Amino acid sequence: MSSRSRRAEALAVAEEILADIELHRMGGLDIARKTSRLARLLDDEQALRWLNYETGGYPPGALDQEASSAARASRRLAKSENGQDSYWTESLGTLEQRVVTGAAELTALASSPAPSGEWAPTVENSRVNQRVTLRDRVDRFECRLTLHLCVMVGARGVRPTLYG
Repeated sequence: MSSRSRRAEALAVAEEILADIELHRMGGLDIARKTSRLARLLDDEQALRWLNYETGGYPPGALDQEASSAARASRRLAKSENGQDSYWTESLGTLEQRVVTGAAELTALASSPAPSGEWAPTVENSRVNQRVTLRDRVDRFECRLTLHLCVMVGARGVRPTLYG
């Protein structure tokens, strides 16, 4: 395949990825896999290694230099309970599943019958607290997922290589 046809195919794949994100046609894990295809077309080994961490997860425990660089590229920095820098290391698939599970739990809470009797206010307050906690958790994971998708598309010089 000539470099011109590889470049044209890479541009087409990049446009598909952007459309997939904007139109919510694919989940984050599938978009990461498609972005890996784009990185292969661009012969970007560093992006491929980074995307491998994103799709497969990061190793447990302390991250080596390559894994921590990949985690920083994905904006996975977090503060531990003692205030130290750490990284959250779950894969995109796990992150997506957390969003789906949280949304299902919210739906189940919303469809449960209204409480009655003398304990009704207590039960309803508990449900409200559960809904708020779940909504916050789902929002947090959706934000992480969205950030990852944006980082993937614009990462490792993909755009400058395509448009530069």
